[in-house]
Amino acid sequence: MNRCLIENVSWEGKGLHSGSECRVTLSPSEELTISLNGNCVPIKELKIEGSSRGSDLIFPDGSKVRTVEHLLSAISGLGLWKTSIEVEGVEFPAIDGCSETFSRRLFESSEECEPVKPLMIHSPIHCECANNAFITAVPGEKFSITYVIKYDNDLIGTLLYDYEERDCRFYIDEVSRARTFALEKDIKLLQQNGMALGGSLDNAILVGETEVRTNGGLRYANEFVRHKMLDLIGDLALLGRPICAKIIAIRAGHASHLQFIERLRRLS
Repeated sequence: MNRCLIENVSWEGKGLHSGSECRVTLSPSEELTISLNGNCVPIKELKIEGSSRGSDLIFPDGSKVRTVEHLLSAISGLGLWKTSIEVEGVEFPAIDGCSETFSRRLFESSEECEPVKPLMIHSPIHCECANNAFITAVPGEKFSITYVIKYDNDLIGTLLYDYEERDCRFYIDEVSRARTFALEKDIKLLQQNGMALGGSLDNAILVGETEVRTNGGLRYANEFVRHKMLDLIGDLALLGRPICAKIIAIRAGHASHLQFIERLRRLS
């Protein structure tokens, strides 16, 4: 499943964490690249860092682009590996807090093309991370993920979701619509630290002790773990190409995703 853009596509809006205006423009390319201030770099060559709140890219000159995972998830989910991303600002625009808007527009603006050679996993790779999290990749005939989350908050609890790559429509319908979320008790501290400044009930889910608040209600009973799946698919795009493996992620987040991807990059 690979597609190529047939026209340029742009979005602009506030960043999820910075709250500042930013813009991204996607265009056809020979590989997956990202450009900031005229500096164009293959995405697989950029330094990466992340916390539980997002994944950031660091350019050779030290400049940074924050919260790249949702758009990259759409790119990976649709197989748009020959795409150039031009960024204006410090962050990707939040848009709908997931990847649905990105995915639907990109699907309409692309067509099927020759497949990109995937990274093959020939033996198990295990990555143990902080807070009893781990991610494992084992050989598989196609790309698939099993993701498990566990929260002390009773409204989230323990959730599992299995994803197996099929076609673009499956990704769009079953993964792209799952929105980012935060615990209500964490919001004040997040904002004091320059995060969640562009979040709202239109693009995020706020989880309290007794109720979940978001415009339109939950889209899936397990929307929280589906969003974690969306994030991991986006973070794996930092390899710059697809991966053929069965991946298992337990209690993971962006920091552990990126630790795992650093291991995978050494195989490329």
